[in-house]
Amino acid sequence: MNNCTVSIIMPCFNAVEYTKQAIESVLINTNVNYELILINNGSQDGTKEYFDFLKRNLKPCGFLKKITILQFKQNLGVAKSLNLGISKSLGKYICYLNNDIIVTKDWLLKMVRVFKKDAKVSVVGTMFNMFEDKKFVKQVEKDKSIVDKVARYISISNKGKTKKADMVHGLCILIKKNIFKKLGVFDEKFYPCFGEDLEFIV
Repeated sequence: MNNCTVSIIMPCFNAVEYTKQAIESVLINTNVNYELILINNGSQDGTKEYFDFLKRNLKPCGFLKKITILQFKQNLGVAKSLNLGISKSLGKYICYLNNDIIVTKDWLLKMVRVFKKDAKVSVVGTMFNMFEDKKFVKQVEKDKSIVDKVARYISISNKGKTKKADMVHGLCILIKKNIFKKLGVFDEKFYPCFGEDLEFIV
């Protein structure tokens, strides 16, 4: 029986330490039934070994219903990786999550609620991205608890608020899976990355 609400797809190319942080934050802060689809695009920095470790030790429990790990010797590019993940996904919603993101408490629950609040919505993105601020990034490198503090402030300040957006950045987006049947998947001409998310949203 499929009880995955969201399929989280995370393409990875190197940056294993960031990947570890991202996965750990997902495991700790996700309170919606989900599956995790991890894709290693030929990384040469220990990502393969880390994913091998997860395959042996990370088992479905709680909100995590399934783990799929795909390892490739070459870099397929983000778009092709996402499309492969979508083809294997079980969820009603697809979450494209970068591997250098730290998610915080209730992150996915709040995104899913937007769909339930308005059936006409097809794509949901994050309201705020402090990681575009290089000074903030340096502070977080020293003290990662800052992320939770800032997220709490943003959450309280914007409780219940959503706004229509012309563009949603692919660092963290949630998409109704049935939209891919209508519009097609990500354009694989955007290789290795950058642009596949913007082109799809437009």
